[in-house]
This record gives sequence, C-alpha cells and structure tokens, in this order.
Amino acid sequence: MKEKFNWFQFFVYIIVAVGLLILTRALGMTRSGSLALSAGIFIILLVVERLLIIWEKRQQISYDDDDDDENN
Repeated sequence: MKEKFNWFQFFVYIIVAVGLLILTRALGMTRSGSLALSAGIFIILLVVERLLIIWEKRQQISYDDDDDDENN
C-alpha cells in the first residue's frame, strides 16, 4: 500500500531536527555528540510515528470488519 508523501510533515521534521541540533549544542555538547543525540531522537520519532500509523490502520480495519458483521 503506497502512501502519499506529506510535504508539510517533512518540513515539520526538518524544523524538529534543526531545533534538536540547536538545543543540544546550547547544552554544551560536542558536534558529534549533538549530531548523534539529535539523530537518535529523530529516528525514535520516525519509528513511533510509523508504528502509530500501522496501529491506526489496524484499528480502522478492525472497526470496519465489526461494522460488516453487525450489518449481516
């Protein structure tokens, strides 16, 4: 199942990534440490978002199946 690319969401991710870099640099971390921490948080956000999308689709399919059973 192919999903449409959401440009708004992409720009929000870029803003979050830049914000994380600025925040971690402001805390006095080295460049490599700042980049690693920001990348780790960013990856966690992407994984959590993807898992929520999968969960939501499963719930919707389950809900649709329950409606079909009640109508018969």
